[in-house]
Amino acid sequence: MWNVARAQMYQLKKDFMAWGCSFLALLCTFIINLDSFEGKMTGSEVTTLMTENMNIMAGMLVMMIIVANVMGKDFMDKTLNYEVMSGHTRKEVFFGRVIVATCAGVVCSFLVIIAVPVVLTAINGWGNTMELQGVLIRCLLLFITLFRIAWELAFLTTLTKNPYITYLVSYVFAMVQLLAVTAKMNYTDMEISPLLPVTNCFNLFTFQDWATFFLDETDQIVYSSAVTPEMVLWAVIPSIVIGTGILLFSYVFFKHDDLN
Repeated sequence: MWNVARAQMYQLKKDFMAWGCSFLALLCTFIINLDSFEGKMTGSEVTTLMTENMNIMAGMLVMMIIVANVMGKDFMDKTLNYEVMSGHTRKEVFFGRVIVATCAGVVCSFLVIIAVPVVLTAINGWGNTMELQGVLIRCLLLFITLFRIAWELAFLTTLTKNPYITYLVSYVFAMVQLLAVTAKMNYTDMEISPLLPVTNCFNLFTFQDWATFFLDETDQIVYSSAVTPEMVLWAVIPSIVIGTGILLFSYVFFKHDDLN
């Protein structure tokens, strides 16, 4: 399995499309947040804008491309068949790819999402718009949720045997969730299931705000980064149960598939 994983890591290093799109996604997050840099926002201030500035969707794009390429490209050129014929078990072939796809996809996606707040915190400090501790917990919950998304993409690619179909289906599904989140912002009484992974990522970076007034009649908007038990449960339990379940189902499907 580790020989397969090493081969996939070497192949991923030369994947121009994966790294090119990752760089473009990262660049786009900085371009979209140019006003934040020009306004010398602190890390806490720009974190409140993450759902508006599309950091999360850029990270999802990176995840989609990396996982789909690692899991699916070898279906198209029959490399998987050669690996099985050369003595590798299907378990080694499958999990060797899943390990690389998951680690690379989750880490790169997470870095794209948090890059702007981290850079602005390094430049202008964290600030006092909200507490850092709650945001760090939310980032941890986001990181856990990304594993589930990676395994769902791995399943879709195993099922379709084509990374380009995975691009299309996952993009459409993500856009539907984004539209639902946008509609909820405009209609606060609208309910969206937190079981939807992209929706849950947006929920993790949606903060309750209120105004604090001072004696000189100035005011400051303060946000709460506190994490509720419901937020933790909706991030952790579906990631463990649904993520692990769909990963095992993917392996069972791969094990009994003819790979053609």
